[in-house]
Amino acid sequence: MKTNLFILIRTLSVAMLMVSCAFSGYAQRITVSGSISGEKKDSVWICFNSTRNEWKGFAVDNNNHFSFSFSPKKFYNFVMVENDEILLQSGDSVFISLQGDSLVDISGGNATLNKSLLELQQWQSELWKSSREDSLIEFVSKLNQWYNRHLEQIDACQYANGNADRDIALSYLNFETAAVCYAYLTRITAKDDTLKYAEAMNSNEFRRFIEMKDVNDTVVGQTIPYCSALEFYLYFKMNIDYDQNKSYMQNLWGHIMALNLPKPNNDVAYCLISLNLLPIGYTDYDHFFQDTDSLLHYFDKNANEKENAEYLRNEFERKYEYLRPGRQIKDVVLTDTLGNKYLLSDFKDKIIYVKMWSLGCKGCIQEISEYNELLSTFSDTNVVFISVARDREQYTDKWKAAIRSYDLKGLNFISENGLNLGFHGLPKYYIIGKNNTIVTLKAPHPRSLRLKPMLEELIKEESKNE
Repeated sequence: MKTNLFILIRTLSVAMLMVSCAFSGYAQRITVSGSISGEKKDSVWICFNSTRNEWKGFAVDNNNHFSFSFSPKKFYNFVMVENDEILLQSGDSVFISLQGDSLVDISGGNATLNKSLLELQQWQSELWKSSREDSLIEFVSKLNQWYNRHLEQIDACQYANGNADRDIALSYLNFETAAVCYAYLTRITAKDDTLKYAEAMNSNEFRRFIEMKDVNDTVVGQTIPYCSALEFYLYFKMNIDYDQNKSYMQNLWGHIMALNLPKPNNDVAYCLISLNLLPIGYTDYDHFFQDTDSLLHYFDKNANEKENAEYLRNEFERKYEYLRPGRQIKDVVLTDTLGNKYLLSDFKDKIIYVKMWSLGCKGCIQEISEYNELLSTFSDTNVVFISVARDREQYTDKWKAAIRSYDLKGLNFISENGLNLGFHGLPKYYIIGKNNTIVTLKAPHPRSLRLKPMLEELIKEESKNE
């Protein structure tokens, strides 16, 4: 299916983009002060860069007042104040009022524009709920009402910078709208609901909302709505346009490249994949490390800001590097049915096939018979079979009863955090080599025809090295 959903029909004025992109050396500090009503808070949290998720807390005094200042790197600076996003410009001095975690008023700086942005953010929760629950007709009806109401408000405002400010507010509105529409499409395509998908894509009224009109906007491209729209668009594209001859990461990379985004927005696209898209790639697909290494190398060379490349690489290393095949697993304490404590390193001279399961996992229990059969096949080898229940110690008695009831063979342990290798769904199977090095944390299930040859090959390799 050939669809070109990204139609560029308007950009910000050339003058405004030139000012934004050329802004560098001379930066007037931005000063923010404010007060908080409601429950006493010790600090107020500010995100200075949503692309890299950079948050910093500032103290709140006994009168519930706070203040901070910073030297901006850009002329236009979107920052999150607790739950809400505002736009600050070089030299601004603003006062903001918070009620709990919500920003309810702002004065100074470009107050009119910021009040438009706040209006957009504070009336969106029902729309997101509709995207998850309602039919297409109900969803589009609510979307129309919401969009037209805010469009009228934007058109009625007397902005300090005229059309330049209006364009920012309109872009913000368009991205928020596109994000919620792609969220709706992601929901129905993930369920393989072809009838609802056809209904949506044949509806001109719906289609006009999924045209991300300002995809190359480098000002609003740093905002939360832009990130949301881009992320849900990528989810959607991965559902409807997935090349089975390529890996997950290759497909994702291809969809980003096809957007041909300007460099600042390209940085946003690569940084946001660390949040929700990398976990899918790791959990459900092969070739993750090889493909991600290539992607990181590309981004190291081509990022608009080197800090963004460093951020993505650091996030990857923090979340996944310890899971890479060949890494040695840190020791972990395991408790058996008699209450005895073992270390994983007690089995360092063995090849270990690990079954990760839980009492509440029906799929885990259904595979017990195949697991038991596999044990008998390798009974006279250097392979040890370990099942680890990821359950709390308070369920120890139920765990023991389940082992007896299902006749779960091999070595049985309970550990709420498993082997401290993260949680990526259950059941999961690992193969761990000698010295507790990772062979694969995505081992075939016991019923797989690939498993026996894989274990037999490992046994041969180990015997050669002895």
